[in-house]
Amino acid sequence: MKKKHRGITGKMHGLLAFLGSTLLREDVETLTEVVKKHAQTSVSEPMAIAAQRTVVLEQMSALQLLQKKPGALARFAGVLQALLLEYEQTCHRLSDELAEANKAAPAVARFNTHLHLMNESPFALDFFEYDPDNDLMFFANGHSAIPGYPSRVPSHIRGFDFFETFQCTLCQETFLPDSTSVEGSHRRFRSEMRECLCQNKVFTAYFYMPVKEEGIIWFRCWGKSDNAAGKVYGVFQSINPEVKRWEDQRNDSMHDSLSGFYNREALQEIGNRLLRERTEKELLTFFVFNLSEAEHVKNHFGLGGLAAYIQAYATLANGRMNDRQVVFRMLGTEFLCILRGFTDEAAIQASGEAMVRVLSQTQHIIDGMSVSFPIYAGYAIAGIHGDTLDELLDNAAYAIHKAEMAGVGTVMKFSAAACANDKEQLLKLSFLDGIILRNDMRTVFQPVVDVQTAQIIGFEALTRPGGNIYASVSELLTATRIARKTDAMEMRMVYNAMDRFSSRPELFQKATLFLNCSSVGLLSESTCRDLQQRYVKNMHIVVEMHGTKDLSVAEVQHFYRSLQQVGVGFAIDQFGMEGMDTLSLLLIKPTYIKLDPALVLQVCTDACVYEKVAMLVSCAKQAQTRVVAVGIETHEALQTVISLGVDCVQGFYLGPPADDFAPLHADVRAEMLSILAEKKSL
Repeated sequence: MKKKHRGITGKMHGLLAFLGSTLLREDVETLTEVVKKHAQTSVSEPMAIAAQRTVVLEQMSALQLLQKKPGALARFAGVLQALLLEYEQTCHRLSDELAEANKAAPAVARFNTHLHLMNESPFALDFFEYDPDNDLMFFANGHSAIPGYPSRVPSHIRGFDFFETFQCTLCQETFLPDSTSVEGSHRRFRSEMRECLCQNKVFTAYFYMPVKEEGIIWFRCWGKSDNAAGKVYGVFQSINPEVKRWEDQRNDSMHDSLSGFYNREALQEIGNRLLRERTEKELLTFFVFNLSEAEHVKNHFGLGGLAAYIQAYATLANGRMNDRQVVFRMLGTEFLCILRGFTDEAAIQASGEAMVRVLSQTQHIIDGMSVSFPIYAGYAIAGIHGDTLDELLDNAAYAIHKAEMAGVGTVMKFSAAACANDKEQLLKLSFLDGIILRNDMRTVFQPVVDVQTAQIIGFEALTRPGGNIYASVSELLTATRIARKTDAMEMRMVYNAMDRFSSRPELFQKATLFLNCSSVGLLSESTCRDLQQRYVKNMHIVVEMHGTKDLSVAEVQHFYRSLQQVGVGFAIDQFGMEGMDTLSLLLIKPTYIKLDPALVLQVCTDACVYEKVAMLVSCAKQAQTRVVAVGIETHEALQTVISLGVDCVQGFYLGPPADDFAPLHADVRAEMLSILAEKKSL
């Protein structure tokens, strides 16, 4: 501000010099004294503008002595008036600037206070600006966010030097260290910063750097472009607590809650990482094994006992594990163990056999019953039996399939020769994913006929494979069971059937859809909700559960109650087959029981079977459960089961599975009515 006053004073002295040629020396000296006095007053009191103007006007009286020079006086007065006007305008402008500065002063003070507080707080932030063209970084408050470099002094550093000094690595979206080099990270950082400027967008990235005391330190970098300055301004923020929470959540999500081992979701990440880290001579081995006693335990103790059995095995295995073993729980009682550090195939086989032997000899008590852990296992070796994770898992699955066929206690290595012998079967297995994905199958419907009315009351949905890869549905289902894709295949079949049944003709709008299913996947929350919203309100559905001889009554009852909650009926398929606890299953009062076709086939020729079917029909009526005789292929079989009192019949004799929905043939209906009339007349 003083410089601007000096400029005005200088203009006044120039004016006096101009007048020197026309004014008397004594007059000039007098005028000079007046102007100097006025300038000194202006500098010392810049804010008293009105007072200064009064002083100047009073001192103008001294100019009266110049009246002897009227021409010079007029010129001098005009110039002086303009000078005073400029001076007054300058003072007003400076006053406004000073007022603005006074207004901004509290905000600046608060910012400085906040900056000091931030530096003293546990939240570490480093403000930076970056010039991508010159690769130059400026840190406004030093490197306070980086442990081991507690500098609070503003500093300049080249971008590459920053990455090299702190060994920074720019990582991908997940908080997982990768193998990107320092040079590669710097190139990517500079490139993305340039892109940020060109496209005027926000820059966000994650960094990590090694620190001796802390381990790996993580940062989030956030920046915003300033195109006018050609720079990106932003902050580095330490996010280690956030990463720690993410790692804890991720660790929980990667472990099986029942066994404590890794789960299937963790296999891709950990398996591929172990393959990348494998040395050239290391024989990384993928062991797949199954607890063969699990089904026996489940049948005797239910799902709770099975869970206790798996936990007991996990406790036993954890006590014998070392840092060479990484264990995953796959499906049910199937486990995968990745063995590291072996260089000899014979040692791998010996290790597997020792594991099987120890587990088979170990006893554990569940609800007072002693159980052991006999297993069978198959394995594949990286670099010998495959190079990728998928190849090794597929080959290990094939090996355990062979071990299962050989019996409990077998440890089977993948054999390329044996695989070649089973090439056709393996080829078919390889098509399963494509069949499921493309839905390469079709649904046909076989009528279920009510005995009393000789009318169709429903249709059982049956699946037929498309193409020429699998000749029958039984072959297809066997392959899905070997490939452990039963859940996916059965869910596809169920939805195909419901979608097809939705377009049934008006004649069968009240008909029941019978669905075959053994998959507990049908009971998932999302599937049950979908059944209620899309299908149950438009059709009556009965789910036929097969394979119940391998389940406890409690498990079957749980399945039944779950279906009841969504308005779906329940039937037990293959009822009366060998090994089934028929009387206990009748106590849960299913909607239907469908007699085992093997019984219906022999009911006319075997007196024992006849008596057994009669007993089952009688017990079912006591439980208010409807009986369906399945597998009717002759007139004699139809006549016999009607005489025994079954409620419904189904079989090729009444109508084969068909693509369309056709009414019962008139001849068949007449025959049924005749048999029924004959029965009533007896």
